[in-house]
Amino acid sequence: MNENYTNMYEDEMEINLIDLMFYLLRQWRTLLIVLVIGALAGGGIHMIKRSQALTPASEESEKIDYTDYEVEPEVRSNMEIACEYRALYDKQLEYNENSLVMKMDPSKVYYGELKYYLAAGDNTRLVSEMYTSIFADNEILEELKRAGGLDCDIQYIRELISSSASRERGDSIEIHNVVSELLENLELGYNNSVVYFTLYYSEEEATQNMMKVIQEKVNEMTTDLQAQYGEFTFAELNNSVRLTLNNDYLNRQKTAVDTLNTYLGNITRIEGTFEEEDLEYYKSEYLSREELLEEESVEEVVEFNSAKSLIKWLLVAIFLACVCWGGYYCVKYLFDKRIKTSDELQDMYHLRILGKLAKPQEEKNIIDKKLAELERKASSPADSISHVKGMVLSLNKKNILFSGNLSKNSLEIVQGLWEKEPSFKHMGFVHQDDKALHEAKKAEGVIIVAEVNETVSREIRRELEVCRIQGIPVLGTVVVE
Repeated sequence: MNENYTNMYEDEMEINLIDLMFYLLRQWRTLLIVLVIGALAGGGIHMIKRSQALTPASEESEKIDYTDYEVEPEVRSNMEIACEYRALYDKQLEYNENSLVMKMDPSKVYYGELKYYLAAGDNTRLVSEMYTSIFADNEILEELKRAGGLDCDIQYIRELISSSASRERGDSIEIHNVVSELLENLELGYNNSVVYFTLYYSEEEATQNMMKVIQEKVNEMTTDLQAQYGEFTFAELNNSVRLTLNNDYLNRQKTAVDTLNTYLGNITRIEGTFEEEDLEYYKSEYLSREELLEEESVEEVVEFNSAKSLIKWLLVAIFLACVCWGGYYCVKYLFDKRIKTSDELQDMYHLRILGKLAKPQEEKNIIDKKLAELERKASSPADSISHVKGMVLSLNKKNILFSGNLSKNSLEIVQGLWEKEPSFKHMGFVHQDDKALHEAKKAEGVIIVAEVNETVSREIRRELEVCRIQGIPVLGTVVVE
């Protein structure tokens, strides 16, 4: 049987991932300490970063006195122009970011139209102008905003809507040329007109809802005007919502982007002509005015970014702390030369496992109890002492020496194997005890008793080498887990 151990050093040790996982879980106390240290480190880094971010602001608050600083008239004029361009740039940027027109897809625009025929006699012109001024009231714009589910200022809704009227003479021929202006100058009257209400938006349902609001407002206005000017004809000619391609919105988007780029280019060009001292003067005396106007909004942004920074550094510090903790214990596990599992004895040293006995452990808290319970479920069940003794007796060997240095608790568990068996003896390792070596030579075989997390691998290796040299058969091993 000893020839089984001749090539035992050629096998590489395989890591039992389940055992490694439970080994890490058993270190949960140090993990809690590491989490606290990581949280404190993350909070400390956040405070350092926050102080660094606020330091420049405090330094800038101590402005240099430019009272006696002289600037060339041409340079000062350029500073004023650059400052005006910055104001225009900020307004255009705000428009580009918030305008509904800039967010619309020109290839998918829904066009809503309400068209009415108006005939109010001599009051036609006056009544049509009152209809076309319906969008001057902010109340209807607020209702359009709610109906369309829009989240923007009402000034941007005005870009989507329009109203107009084409005045006609008695023969119902529309006037679209210079003759109309001439007739208006002559104060000629018109007795009928066509009134238009139009709306462009990128969502069909929202467009329909907003068109309903306009129709309701027009109907309310019709009731009021008829009560004021008497009955007149006001008939609906068209009420529709359809998908259309509107190049006008595409042109407006391009114009807005080009305008923004033009302002930015002018700012860069003008500010690029300033000398270093003039540039510092310009930043201090001109740009500071913009910063004062935005002070409140800047404070809100700093608070928001501060919260994000705190969370970020907490997560980063805790993650790195956990990585270091896990790396440390993984390295410690790998370099631990003690027997970690019974499979290690079987796979590395080709020892036959005659039995596995469980050493009772007293868990002092709920977490340890739960971990022990999970570990028992994940591993194979332990054998009883009677079962292991039966396995030993089935070897049909009269003189057997149990070798191994065991702790007191483990010794109490396994001593039932050789009790009441005069031919069975227990002594220390053969390679450490001369008496054990002498008894092993007289015995028919040796059974190594190993204790998980106590017995060192090199002791098993040396024991096998001595037995091989002395010609002592190794019958197997009993493991105390």
